Amino acid sequence: MEALNNKGIICSFCAETVLEHIGRVAMNYCTSHLLAMYDSKESFVDHLIEVVCCCYIYRTVNQGENRLELSRGRFTHLLDLCKKAAKKKRVKRRHDEIYLGILSFPSEFNCSFNEFIAIVVDMFGYLPLKLQAPEHAMI
Repeated sequence: MEALNNKGIICSFCAETVLEHIGRVAMNYCTSHLLAMYDSKESFVDHLIEVVCCCYIYRTVNQGENRLELSRGRFTHLLDLCKKAAKKKRVKRRHDEIYLGILSFPSEFNCSFNEFIAIVVDMFGYLPLKLQAPEHAMI
């Protein structure tokens, strides 16, 4: 919540998705259950990144541009491959940069989502769902 309050998540789509997800989870589970759901801070961050990537995929398939005119199933499959490639890249980056210690939540989150978006652009040659972000953001 601190990252949201301090505008540490630079993409409004990401911030809205995280806020909606945390609100839904908080409404459905008690505090003790929430604390037991994740074995580490890193696993919680990974979960939020997964949620935002899945939401991006859902919105892209339903509202984005499909300039390549792929079938809905193929379009979804390729976006899912992008998500998996971004996860592999995130794991490798964390391993390669272990000497730096654990990044702050906003830094890890923004970096991970930007990696996902870069892979999507590389896969399709364009960004199928435009995201609004401040001028200094990479998205």
